[in-house]
Amino acid sequence: MYRYRDFERDVIQRIRDLPTGKPLALYVFAEDPNIVEQVTRRTTSGGLCVNDALMHIANTDLPFGGVGASGMGSYHGFRSMKAFSHEKAVLVKYSALDQNPLLKWALAARYPPFDSTRKWLAGVVTNPTLNALKENLENPSVLRMIMILVIVLVARRMGFTITRAQ
Repeated sequence: MYRYRDFERDVIQRIRDLPTGKPLALYVFAEDPNIVEQVTRRTTSGGLCVNDALMHIANTDLPFGGVGASGMGSYHGFRSMKAFSHEKAVLVKYSALDQNPLLKWALAARYPPFDSTRKWLAGVVTNPTLNALKENLENPSVLRMIMILVIVLVARRMGFTITRAQ
């Protein structure tokens, strides 16, 4: 068991001075919660075990892995599957959607040449405000507002004049 005289020099700095500066596992035996808090906050390690040894590795609900030179990522249980798997994005586009007369103009805005209208539409789609709205698409009033906007834009593009009923 290692006992220290100067906490800063003999504990914190000693851990930081290790060859990697970030051990794969760090074990602290202390009853003083302040000591545990200081070691937790002021050091970096793959895992930290307080008042026990190796039990953090045995628990598959806890991530295990290193930091920097001691290893990258974390694994155990579900995390192993995620760490050693690749999520593959697959986008399938059906051409029938591009042929729909109401959507053809709006969907064509994805491709050059980019006139002022297409640039405006691209700006609307990539606008952070609209992206915030995308997160609330479960809200029927938000969906209704977006649908009205799309209908108005398509109708104007097709030459319709939209007026308020009197």
